[in-house]
Amino acid sequence: MNPYAPPKDADRAESPVRRGDYHARLAGDVLVVGKGARLPPVCLKCGARDGVSHRHTKFSWTPVWARLSVLLCTLLGLIAILVTTKKGELGVPLCVSCNARWTAGRNAVIGGVVMFVGGILLLRVGDDPTIGFGVLGVGFVAFLALTLGVARPRMLQVRKIDDQYLELKGFHQGAAREIADGASA
Repeated sequence: MNPYAPPKDADRAESPVRRGDYHARLAGDVLVVGKGARLPPVCLKCGARDGVSHRHTKFSWTPVWARLSVLLCTLLGLIAILVTTKKGELGVPLCVSCNARWTAGRNAVIGGVVMFVGGILLLRVGDDPTIGFGVLGVGFVAFLALTLGVARPRMLQVRKIDDQYLELKGFHQGAAREIADGASA
């Protein structure tokens, strides 16, 4: 055996992830993926195959009723959120440009949160409450605009998480179909 000889199947590079290594299925416009699944190298946002790397991502999901319960009773609402929040991790395959867009979306959400919290702090410590309310209003609108207009199109959205699966939206249909077709039964 010649250690310097090229591999016999050099022309046919096979994916390191083979059928049966993960669970995934399409349910309409939702991709249901097993928690911690090692997905094949196809960008989930655009379907590209070149330069794809897996971005380790932590997802969380809380039922809407638990989030709304904060408005009725803050303490019990926070307890409901803590008890009902489900979490899951996934290596999301993304190409270089989609990975950069994902990072920009995440940074936009962080910027929106900073603006909103800055408005709250200015309202609490400022001398003139009208300026504080103005900054708080601008911060809230900026947070919503950045979250819905910038981050949402660039990232995957979680529809639901249970004990075994993550339900995701906001992906490229062709990539999701390929991932679901290559999954174990």
